[in-house]
Amino acid sequence: MTNYDRTTSRDNSYNFKIQPLLDIHFKGIGEIQGESDVRLVYILSIIAGFIILIACFNYMNLSTARASKRSREIGIRKVVGANRHQLITQFMGETFVFSIAALFISMVFVYLFLPSFNTLINKELSFSLFNGGRQLLGLFCFVVLVGFISGSYPAFFLSSYKPVKIMKGDLQTGSKVSLLFRNFLVVFQFVITTVMILCTFVVFSQLKFIRNRNLGFKKDQVLILLLRNPEIRQNFQNYTSFKNELTKYSKISNLALSTPLPNEMSMGNGINWEGNNLKDLRRIHLTSVDYNFIDLYEMEIVKGRNFSRDFSTDEQNAYILNESAAKELEFDDPIGKRITVNETEGEIIGIVKDFHSNSLHQKIEPVAFRLRPWNVFYLSVKISAFDIPETVAYIEETWKKFSPDKPVEYFFLDDQIDRMYRDERRLGQIFNYFTFLAIFIACLGLYGLVSYSAERKTREIGIRKVLGAGISNIAVILSKEFLLILVFANIIAWPIAWFTMNRWLQNFAYRVNLEFWIFGFSGILVISIAFISISYQIIRAAHANPADSLRTE
Repeated sequence: MTNYDRTTSRDNSYNFKIQPLLDIHFKGIGEIQGESDVRLVYILSIIAGFIILIACFNYMNLSTARASKRSREIGIRKVVGANRHQLITQFMGETFVFSIAALFISMVFVYLFLPSFNTLINKELSFSLFNGGRQLLGLFCFVVLVGFISGSYPAFFLSSYKPVKIMKGDLQTGSKVSLLFRNFLVVFQFVITTVMILCTFVVFSQLKFIRNRNLGFKKDQVLILLLRNPEIRQNFQNYTSFKNELTKYSKISNLALSTPLPNEMSMGNGINWEGNNLKDLRRIHLTSVDYNFIDLYEMEIVKGRNFSRDFSTDEQNAYILNESAAKELEFDDPIGKRITVNETEGEIIGIVKDFHSNSLHQKIEPVAFRLRPWNVFYLSVKISAFDIPETVAYIEETWKKFSPDKPVEYFFLDDQIDRMYRDERRLGQIFNYFTFLAIFIACLGLYGLVSYSAERKTREIGIRKVLGAGISNIAVILSKEFLLILVFANIIAWPIAWFTMNRWLQNFAYRVNLEFWIFGFSGILVISIAFISISYQIIRAAHANPADSLRTE
């Protein structure tokens, strides 16, 4: 079974796209839209993968940095006959034990936070190890993969020690290769962390831009009634009585009929005009409205006039266009010119200022309004911001008088417009949580490395303090190397984040600009967070008594 997307070309022909039924959930097309965006799943999977890599790299980094703590153990095992294969098996086994322990702890967290996560993504996911063997097998394979990634390098690194060098104290922990590898891991972690911080800033900047964008019409305090009942929709006299009953209520200021709503115009119609070659047929969104529609939504008429009952011809052959439609026609002055839309000829009586007839993902397109109050599906009700529940209750009671057998269906227009960007809001919230997690894990690793560096330089710090070095000098010595690494990580992260967010912003016809201050601010933020996380260890090492340091050495 397949779904199809019906699209029209400029010559009024139809194109059909075949789609498997199983793909509709993520990739619905045409009138059947998908419930979820598969790109969001891909993005979240990639982010989760990077966070796991950060954790694995932390384990690798700290294991190799603190290798000297196990040097005697390795030397003794090798002296008594242990070969390298046995040592690798031991170290990998230790890593797998950590991975399995982490799995059980993570399952507890999944159980605790799954309800909140379901609320965030508006789904009802469940988690159970006993749902099927496939899930259990997947978890097992995942634990093996994480254990192998995080434990492979430390196992091979630690097992490569020579017993003779261990006994002499000539270890490889400070070798250039080991140091470069550890620095690479730190850089990688903070590259990912910086990219995520930048992406979070850009996503929230775009969401703020969407919230503050002037749509070209007023969406607040507009309640939409769905006129599915033919008794009300088709019987104009019945609608007039229904409308008169609603307008008696003091908190209802205006009503207007339309098909479709101002934010969901998707039906393309052919348009022709005076002097146009029929081969150059254009497309336009045709909207049926009543006399009150433009006033209720406070659209700005930039030329000509609105529909008026003073002109009897308006109901038969009058059109109001938006600015984009007027530009399509290429008239110097479109007022009074005649056009034909869907084989219905009429006169242009007014031009309204461009408004967003769809989401900000799409460019503003040509729109034509015509008077057809008897052929509509939506009733827009402008209500007061005070006592909204009371007003809604009155509308429901009035509806029951005219349609007792059919329940009233309604929604608020601003809620519907907000739902158009629900995936972007979810992405921003999820980026928030993932970014915090990435920063926390990366800073834990950095804290461990600074602790190791301070321990390794205990004697150096003691000698420098005896020779007169102050606390600030010691702090610079301990932090300089890592701050340089963080700066380098930012330099790498900026072009990656720019490319990623630039591609994401291409989904919006109207979007924010990627300004330099966002990159600079995120870099300062990352360095500040990292420095705060290691400041305690630096201050502790700088305040250490040099006599104790030299005695320890």
